Amino acid sequence: MKVHCNEHGGCFGFHLVAEDMKDAAFLVRFSQNATKEVRHASVCPGETGSFTGSIVLGKRRRDRSYLHVGKP
Repeated sequence: MKVHCNEHGGCFGFHLVAEDMKDAAFLVRFSQNATKEVRHASVCPGETGSFTGSIVLGKRRRDRSYLHVGKP
């Protein structure tokens, strides 16, 4: 999965690009089941000068959809 990050005037944008069918299935589930609730957003500096960031979004209690990948 490729992630492209942008900063716009009043927001940050994270654009996800599927690289295979597994990623595509994840994006379908994500679009149907993620809520707008941001549960966590952080950035952590590493000892070697690297930085990692994470964002956690809420999920619906009952998944609404899935995409079957592979042979039935």
